[in-house]
Amino acid sequence: MTPIRLLALAAVGVALVFASVLMVDRQLDAHIHAAQAQRNHALLGTALAQIERTRGDELRLRASLLAADGASTAYIADALLVGATPGQAVDSASISDLLADRREQLGLDAVGVIDLAGRWVAGTRPWSDGGPTPLSHPLFVAARDGQKLATGLVREDQRLYLATIQPMVRAGTVDAYLYAASTLDEQFLQSLSALVPLELALLATSEPTRLLAQSTEHGDEHWKEAFAAHGTGGVGAPAKLASDGDRMTRLPLFGQADQALLLARALPTSGPQVFESAPLLLLAVLGSLAWLLALYAWWRWSLQPATLACDLLERAALGDFKLRAPGWPSGLRGRFAAAFDALMLRLGSR
Repeated sequence: MTPIRLLALAAVGVALVFASVLMVDRQLDAHIHAAQAQRNHALLGTALAQIERTRGDELRLRASLLAADGASTAYIADALLVGATPGQAVDSASISDLLADRREQLGLDAVGVIDLAGRWVAGTRPWSDGGPTPLSHPLFVAARDGQKLATGLVREDQRLYLATIQPMVRAGTVDAYLYAASTLDEQFLQSLSALVPLELALLATSEPTRLLAQSTEHGDEHWKEAFAAHGTGGVGAPAKLASDGDRMTRLPLFGQADQALLLARALPTSGPQVFESAPLLLLAVLGSLAWLLALYAWWRWSLQPATLACDLLERAALGDFKLRAPGWPSGLRGRFAAAFDALMLRLGSR
C-alpha cells in the first residue's frame, strides 16, 4: 500500500470516528433538549399558578385597604350624593385627585369609582374596556350581582390589568363600586421567566388581537403563529410550530383564555456547536488516536515487513545473493528471515 493510500485510509477512519461521535452527540442533545423542554413546560403551569395567586392576593389586599379607608369612602359617597341632587354635578375632579393620592399610597396602577348605574364616575385613568362605561363588563356584573369583591382582567388598547371591583358600603348600603387594578406587563413576564427559562409573551385574545408584552426584544413577527392559532384548540398543551419545529405553550391568563393568553417557547439559541459535550469531543479524539495507532501497528508489523520481504525477493531474483533479512524476532517474520538467509547462503555458495 502506497503512503498516499495509507494517509487516505487514516483520514477516512478519523472522519468516520468523528462523524459517529457527532451523531451520538446530536441524538443525546436532542433527547436532553426534549426532556428539558418537557420539564420547563410542566414547570410553567405551576409557576404561573403561583404568581397569579400571589398577584391576586396582593391586589385584593390593597383593594380592601382602599375600601377600608373610611374617610375616603365617606368623601366619595358624599360627593356622589351631592351629584344626585337636581341641578348639581359630581365633583369628579376632586374624586380623581383623592384617588390619585390613594393609588400612590397603596402602590396600585389604576383606581376609580363606578356608580350604581354602572357609569364610570372618576378615576386615575378613563374606562375603555368594551366602551366608556363598565355596565356590561363581566367584572362589574360579577361584583354587582354577588355584592362582593370580584377579580378579573380589564384591557385597554395597549394595556392589560388584573383588576378588582367591589361594593363601597356605608351603613349597610352600597353607595358605589371601587375599582383597583395592577398592570400585567413586561415586569410580570420577567418575574415568571426568572422561575422558568422560557421566552414569554402576553397575547390579548379579545378583539382586536394584539401582542401586549414580551420578555425578550422580538417583534410581533416572532409570534405570528400564535396570532394565527389563538382561536383554535390546544390551549394548555405544547403545540409544534410549523416554522422552526419548536414547541409553544399557550396558557390562559388568570383562567380567562377569552381575554388573554400567556405564550411560552424555548429561548433562541446561538446556533448548534460542532460538539456541545466536552466528554464526547474527548471520546472522538481518543477514538481517532486509537484508530491511528491501530493503523500504525498494522503498517509497522504487517505492511512494512511484507513490503520489505517483497523487495528482498525481487533483488534476489535479479542475482543478488549477498542479501540478508532484517533481524526479525520469532514468529512469521522470524521464520521468513531464517528461511531467506539460509536460501541466500545456499545460493551464494554455488
